[in-house]
Amino acid sequence: MKIKFTILGLMFVFAASLVSAQETTVWPNTYITIESGATLDIKEGNLVLKSDASGDASLIDIGSITFGGGGETQVQRYLTEGQWHLLSSPVSNSLSGMFLGDYLQRHTESSNGWTDISRTITI
Repeated sequence: MKIKFTILGLMFVFAASLVSAQETTVWPNTYITIESGATLDIKEGNLVLKSDASGDASLIDIGSITFGGGGETQVQRYLTEGQWHLLSSPVSNSLSGMFLGDYLQRHTESSNGWTDISRTITI
């Protein structure tokens, strides 16, 4: 069982079934893979995935992530102004207010239709 970290094209492999960490930030162009049977336990703080104009952080979770200190995963996505972006929230209770001043649309798969989202909730 392994946990792999790739930073700027380099891959780091931790051959352990449990890796413990504190507040963990995954920077753009950094790649982490948690393989089947492995666990990444964030003992304190959050797991933060960053993004900027150069690229995105990547997390492939085939194993598991636990938060011994009660933290959470945060994804910070870099968006360029004046362009369309496809966003999908893998969590419930997300808020649209973070996109104030932007156009938002919801996609309905069954009809392949797009509907404007005009009601925003500020955070």
